[in-house]
Amino acid sequence: MNTKMANFYSGILGLCLLAATTSCTDEAPAPGSCQVSQDCEMGFSCLDGLCTEGTPDKNMLDSGVFRGDVGFAVIRDSGSTRPDSGTMRRDTGSPNSVDAGDASLWPDAQLSDSGFWPDAEIQDAAIWPDAEAQGDATTNPTDSGGNPQDTGVTADSGIVVDAGPPPLANPGSYSFERVIITGIGSSEELTNIAIAPDGSRMIVSERYEQLHVIEVQTQALIRSVSLPGLGSNLGLIQDIKYSANGQFVLIVATLIPRSGSGSRSARLYRADADGQNLVEIVTARIGGREFHAIAVDHTSGEIKILSRPEGSSPNYLGLHTYNDSSQSFTAAVTSFTSAGCEDITWINDQFGNRGVAYVCGYNGITLGHYDSTGTFVNGPGFGAASNTHRISARPQGDYALSIEDGSTSKLSRFAQGVWTVGSSSAVNFGHTGMWGIGFSDDGARALAVGKFNSNNSLYIKEYRHGFYSRSDLTDVSITGFDQAPYLGRNGVWLYELVWRPGMDCGYIVGGCSTGSCSRGYLIEFNVTNGHRVCP
Repeated sequence: MNTKMANFYSGILGLCLLAATTSCTDEAPAPGSCQVSQDCEMGFSCLDGLCTEGTPDKNMLDSGVFRGDVGFAVIRDSGSTRPDSGTMRRDTGSPNSVDAGDASLWPDAQLSDSGFWPDAEIQDAAIWPDAEAQGDATTNPTDSGGNPQDTGVTADSGIVVDAGPPPLANPGSYSFERVIITGIGSSEELTNIAIAPDGSRMIVSERYEQLHVIEVQTQALIRSVSLPGLGSNLGLIQDIKYSANGQFVLIVATLIPRSGSGSRSARLYRADADGQNLVEIVTARIGGREFHAIAVDHTSGEIKILSRPEGSSPNYLGLHTYNDSSQSFTAAVTSFTSAGCEDITWINDQFGNRGVAYVCGYNGITLGHYDSTGTFVNGPGFGAASNTHRISARPQGDYALSIEDGSTSKLSRFAQGVWTVGSSSAVNFGHTGMWGIGFSDDGARALAVGKFNSNNSLYIKEYRHGFYSRSDLTDVSITGFDQAPYLGRNGVWLYELVWRPGMDCGYIVGGCSTGSCSRGYLIEFNVTNGHRVCP
C-alpha cells in the first residue's frame, strides 16, 4: 500500500474511533442513501442524504472528495483559473513594466499564473489527501514555506488583473554622489555616457579620443581604449550608443587637424560590448562632414546616425542608416536646415509609426522630424525656440522633450508631428545654462542637467510625465558644488546622463577643460523616494 493510501485509510480509522456508530469499512452507503454525489450511480446526485436523479449545477458547492484528515473538503469551481500572486517582477529587458498578475508579460517569469504556483509542489489540499493545507478558495494562497501570497482579489474570483498605465510620479527626492574610478583622472572632462541594455556596463568618454568601460555593479574600470587611426589629429567624440541587443557599441567622432588647417572628417567606430576590438568603419568616413549623434530604435534595432557639414554655417543634415551585418551605411537622406543639427531620437510620428526627430540649434534654429513615409518635416511650431542642442524621447514613444540653453532654458515638446515650444511665461527652467536631458526607462521622470552657477550650485531639474508646466518642474540642483568632494567652479557643465534599466537611479557626466578649469565628473544619482530601488 502506498503512502497516500495509507494516510487515507489512517484518516478513516481515526474517524471510526471517534464515532462508534459509524461503520469502519470503505463500502458505499446503503442503496438510496448518500453523503456525497460520488456515492450515487451515474446520473444521480446526492440531495438531502438521498440519491436523486439528475446532476447538480456545476457551480454548486460540493464536498466532492472525502478527506481522512479534514473530512469532506469543499471544492469551489469558479469556471476560471486563479490569478497569480501579484508579486512585483521586473524584466530589465522590458521597460515600464510592473507585474500585476499576468505572467505572460514576463519572459523571465517562473510558473506564476492560474493553477501553477512556483513555490509549492502541491497546492490544492482539497484534491490531494497527503498535501499540506494551502488555504481554501476564500483565503489568500500560501507558498511552500507557509508565507501568504496576496492575490489582491479573491483567489477564485476569475477577475483578470491588469496593471494599466503606471501612476504619475510624485516629485523626486534625490541624492548625489561623486564616483571616483581608479584609472580615470579627476581632472579628465567626461562628455558622453552610454549604458548597456542589461545595465551591466557603461562607457564614458573624455572629450577627445579616450573611452572607459566600467562595470556598473562594482564601479570598477574594465578597460580604457583610444580611438584608432587618428595620427597626429584630434578625435572629438560626439556620441556613444549600445545596440538594442547590447552586443556592440558605436562611437561617432570628428577628426580635427591639429594644425588648424585642412578639412575635418566624420568618423564612425565600432567595439564589442566590453570595449574590445575597437575599429573604425572606414567605409563610413566622410570628408568635410561631422557626425554628431546616434539614435537606436529599441523596438526594431534600426540605427540612424546624424551628420552635418563642417564650418560655422551648416545648412543641411544627413541621416545615415547603419547595418551591422555589413558594418556599413546602407542608406542616407538629406534635408536643408537653417542651423547646425546636433541631436536625434526615435519617436512615433503623426501616423503612429516610427520616425526620427531632430534638433538643430547651432547658429540658428530648426526643429523637425523625418517621418515614416520618408518625408522631412521642419516644424510646425518651433518659431519661438532657440539654442536647442539636445532631445530625449520618452521610451514609450508618445512624445519627446528638447532643451535649450537660452535666457530661460525653454523645455519644448514634440508629439504626433507637432512641436510645442515653451515660453518665458510657461514651460521653462527660468534661467540660462541647461544642456542635457534623459528619461527613465519607465517614462515616469526625466532629468535635465546644466552648468555651475553663481549660487555655487549645479543646475539639475526634474520633469515628471503628465506635468508639462513650469510650476511642476522640480529643482533638485546640487548645492554647495564648490565644496568637497566636487570643488566646482565657473566653467563646469554637466553634459549627458543615463538611467539604469529598471531602476530609479543613474549616472551623469560633466566637467570642464579650459585654461582655468580642469575637472571631470561621474556623478551617481538616486531617487530616494522612487518605487524602483537601486542596489
